[in-house]
Amino acid sequence: MAVTSIQDRTSEFRSVLAQAQKRQATSKVGAQRRSLLTDSEKAAANGDAHQPRRSEFARRAAEIGRGIGATMGKLEKLAVLAKRKTLFDDKPTEINQLTFIIKQDLSSLNQQISGLQALSRQQHPKGVDQVGEHNKNVVLMLQGKLSDVGANFKDVLEVRTKNIQQSRSRTEEFISSVSQHAQPPMQQSASPLYGTPNRGTPSPGADLLSLNPVGDQQMLMMEEAQPQNTYIQQRGEAIEAIEKTIGELGSIFGQLAQMVSEQSE
Repeated sequence: MAVTSIQDRTSEFRSVLAQAQKRQATSKVGAQRRSLLTDSEKAAANGDAHQPRRSEFARRAAEIGRGIGATMGKLEKLAVLAKRKTLFDDKPTEINQLTFIIKQDLSSLNQQISGLQALSRQQHPKGVDQVGEHNKNVVLMLQGKLSDVGANFKDVLEVRTKNIQQSRSRTEEFISSVSQHAQPPMQQSASPLYGTPNRGTPSPGADLLSLNPVGDQQMLMMEEAQPQNTYIQQRGEAIEAIEKTIGELGSIFGQLAQMVSEQSE
């Protein structure tokens, strides 16, 4: 019986093992290095052509989020000012400026979210992939946050309107009281038919400055009432401006509702 020759391949095995261990070590170092790379650098290393688009979406979404946070801070300040009820505490100029700025912010953020939605649809027309679904949820979240800010803004404006109306009512009552006290008394005739002579008729030597002290007081009260009339007019204009702003908020809410409806399709 012939004996089969056995070939010693130990050295070959060791050589292959050494090469495998070397490749494994190189792979570990590469993985460690890749873990230190940024997302954009990883995308460039992996040749991912879609990563820049996702980065653009994330950048714009983060910018919108910061804008919503800043608007919420302004709204909190407006709420504190709007709750003040006394005339001397009122700051109409600052309130009007904040109201205008917040309204502009909401309109701008609404347009930015609409643009973000369009970008997501452009990148993921069907929206069935994981990234597209994530982007869709981000848009919905931003829409919800903006809607909440808008609703809170509307509540603050309504509180402001209520306080203005109450202040105007108190001012009108004051002016009405002043007007009643300022009515000239009925003058009696100097005719001898009356039992008492008319004391309002001055004597030739009377002091002109003391002829009608009651009339002087009436004039002073009327002069004090004139600024109050101006205040009432300003309050009325403020209420009209608030009502106009609330109407514009309704338009923004309508646009948000339409975007949410389109997003769910």
